[in-house]
Amino acid sequence: MAADTILYAAQLVGGTLYALFLEFVLKRHYEIRGHTWATVAGGVAMTGLIVLAYLLNTAAPALRPDDLEMRVWALWTFSFCASGAPIIAWQLWVYDRNVSELRNLEAD
Repeated sequence: MAADTILYAAQLVGGTLYALFLEFVLKRHYEIRGHTWATVAGGVAMTGLIVLAYLLNTAAPALRPDDLEMRVWALWTFSFCASGAPIIAWQLWVYDRNVSELRNLEAD
């Protein structure tokens, strides 16, 4: 569906903005290494709220309960993939940056 594509695009943008927020705002002002649980909870809440808003504003209430359950599972699964991809890319970038910094320290 075209509406689902918009949902997944919103999740992708939301995940990207969240990764940027974690990198450039939160990390600069707070030590987040010991509070990974809070950053994960924030990402899950963001994803869940977008899916909930989407479901409440689409034809989901008109679906039969069996169809609605499958629809919700599909939306959750693909939404977490869309919103999680930028976070994973950010973490890979942070890992690579940290390895480079460690190598530079060892070289000195």
